[in-house]
Amino acid sequence: MSPKLPIDSDHYGSERQQERIILSPLDRSLRFQCLLLWIPAFAFLLPHGIETEQLAPVLGIIPMTISLLASIAHLSGRAQTRSTNISLDVLIAASLIFILIPGWVMMAEGACWKCTNIRTVMVGTYGTAAMMLNFCFHVYFILKEVRWRTLLCCGGRWGKQECPHCHGIISRKTKKVKEVGGGASYSALPASEEGEEQGVSDWYGKDDARASTDGPRPSTDDETARLL
Repeated sequence: MSPKLPIDSDHYGSERQQERIILSPLDRSLRFQCLLLWIPAFAFLLPHGIETEQLAPVLGIIPMTISLLASIAHLSGRAQTRSTNISLDVLIAASLIFILIPGWVMMAEGACWKCTNIRTVMVGTYGTAAMMLNFCFHVYFILKEVRWRTLLCCGGRWGKQECPHCHGIISRKTKKVKEVGGGASYSALPASEEGEEQGVSDWYGKDDARASTDGPRPSTDDETARLL
């Protein structure tokens, strides 16, 4: 039997830590509001559905519940992959708008000030207001994620150069380079590795140190004259 290779738990732990999405204060506030909006949506939509016996907009409780669970996952730090998050936001936003439009149409058909069900219409309107706010928040999350991916894919290489030795991208964040092969070859050192590479000096510092120790090489004519 082949020996089992040891598993570096610290390495996998660091990868999981990097996969976790760090929310900004604005995103955390909006996710918390999505969590709170479930309360009025459930409190108003369920009685409206029981009273009117209509599926819309009472079905909005389902995407609101999914939004509640997604908000809990984000606030607790359990949301890891961006692709899953944006897909979930698209699903929630699409479900909300597909339920809101028929719900508004059904409520408008029975809305009249002389009708006896005006209170029922008001209850349904309050419930759809919570759904509409939740829809706006998830649309914001979608647009923010799409803009981030667009800048990363389309504009990520603007203003950057490629290192001729390691073929890495040299951007404005690349503050240092390191020597490879023991010669005059250099490779780009990203700014994220700056703390790890403590023994690497700056480009100009390295160049000045080499220039101070190494003298100029004699020309070919001087070497030929010495041999003769």
